[in-house]
Amino acid sequence: MAQEIEMTQEVKLKKRIESCRFFNAVFLTLPDHDFVKQILGLSASDATESRGMQMIRQYAQKHQPNAVENTLQEIAIDRSRLIRGMSKRGPRPPYESIYVKEPPQNVTGSLNQFYARLNCGVSETLCEPGEQIGVELAFVQLLLERQLEALKNGDADKGKNYQGMLQNFLRQHLGRWASEYAQEMERYAQTDFYRGIALLLKDFMQEEMEF
Repeated sequence: MAQEIEMTQEVKLKKRIESCRFFNAVFLTLPDHDFVKQILGLSASDATESRGMQMIRQYAQKHQPNAVENTLQEIAIDRSRLIRGMSKRGPRPPYESIYVKEPPQNVTGSLNQFYARLNCGVSETLCEPGEQIGVELAFVQLLLERQLEALKNGDADKGKNYQGMLQNFLRQHLGRWASEYAQEMERYAQTDFYRGIALLLKDFMQEEMEF
């Protein structure tokens, strides 16, 4: 019975890690031809899937007849509006201090304390501050990976420590603003691809806040 519970926990952790990895690709890397090809390669939607995933698959089906270059341009334009804050007709860019209305230096200082606990920091090649949503999601992914490692090693105490750190991080940082950004993202998105991303992000944050 205990082994079955551990397997269930392992499966759940892996799914949460995969979700973070997907969001990291969306928020931290520019879309390219390979990215678009992966999107266009998605099969038809399944009625049992979340509404966000259905929307992304439907977008893929609709755009399969189009050239990759055309779809890439459409996605890139929408991404700039939604993530880079390049248009007044778009959401506020996904930086924590903007949404929690605190000085950036205060937010960054607190974030850096969390990051330092795992001896990690923002890569100089990333060109994004530590308060960007993709960076914060990458930290969530790292904490989940550490939890998974502890579970596999049978180290319950270490696993609880990482779980507690994640809960604190969500309560003090990502959980305070990510859902609000996702709502704005959904409202301003001009492609079903990014509307689907926004819905997935809202679902993900709701589930994480319940763990």
